[in-house]
Amino acid sequence: MSAPRRAPALAAWALAATLPATLPAETVRLTSEVLGETATIEIAGLPAERAEPAARAAWVELARTEADALALADAFRRAAGGPVRPDAAAFAMLAKADSFCRWSDGAVGALGGRVFRAWGPPGGPSAGRPAPGALADAVASARCDRLSFDRAAGTVTAASTSELDLAPFAPGWAVDRAAAVLVAAGIESFRIGVGSVARGAGPGPDGKGWRVEFPPLGAAGEHLEGFFLRDRAAGVLVAGDRPLEIAGDRMPRWLDLRDGLARDGVQAVAAVTDLALDAQALAWALWALGPRAGQMSLGQLRPEPAALWALGSGDSPPILVVAHWSSVPKR
Repeated sequence: MSAPRRAPALAAWALAATLPATLPAETVRLTSEVLGETATIEIAGLPAERAEPAARAAWVELARTEADALALADAFRRAAGGPVRPDAAAFAMLAKADSFCRWSDGAVGALGGRVFRAWGPPGGPSAGRPAPGALADAVASARCDRLSFDRAAGTVTAASTSELDLAPFAPGWAVDRAAAVLVAAGIESFRIGVGSVARGAGPGPDGKGWRVEFPPLGAAGEHLEGFFLRDRAAGVLVAGDRPLEIAGDRMPRWLDLRDGLARDGVQAVAAVTDLALDAQALAWALWALGPRAGQMSLGQLRPEPAALWALGSGDSPPILVVAHWSSVPKR
């Protein structure tokens, strides 16, 4: 679940970034890997000589976010229960992560490192399930009250037994930071995606916004109707996205930090809101909460986001449960 423990090379993307010939001439696209996820930046409607420098600058910010996330985790590890003084942007991100933790009653948060580590890396095999006692200790370390803030001093403190892991937040944080670079450069039509989270602004290449497609779901390969982002962001989580492999069994990697387990019977969750960090964290929390508690909790948020749950075993078409989903443009 954790991002790879490596120092990102800020210039490495340039070797992998491409401008596919299949895209319209007025669309510039860069793609590579950030935070262990496939990342993409697209800019539409501008000459390449203007779009490409802006895309490159935004990509530097994506890579910088990866470095910042890894450095922040290292700082908490070195502090061993003492205060950490992050910069203003990281402080605000951690405060938002804390607000999501409390809103979701601990289903999602920034201290899930021990829980994620107990199950092993996503997409990789693990010999077996974690021992119940070890998992219970890991769950206790992820509780919301294990993270505290001193706003006057600008410090954040995690319990010495807790482990910071920004998997539910870092991709969205990176997308929002890169989007701020493009907005500051006067770019009006763009899409930025990292893994399961994306943010789209402006009319996109066809004037409808930026298309988001659901991956095929379950063994039946069910396709859900896609949608468009028009100055909004989306988190789309699916059960088959790099699942945990435990002694030959597969389970979603979107763990509920309240018990350290993945919810059964959920094939996909989508959340649409204004910011990418919010969309990613919200989708993760809604996966854990399920539609009944999730719909009730959504009523506490303003403006109310749009959400979709696809429920079922994956062997037949899923049952869809939605909240404000009609507000999301489909065509």
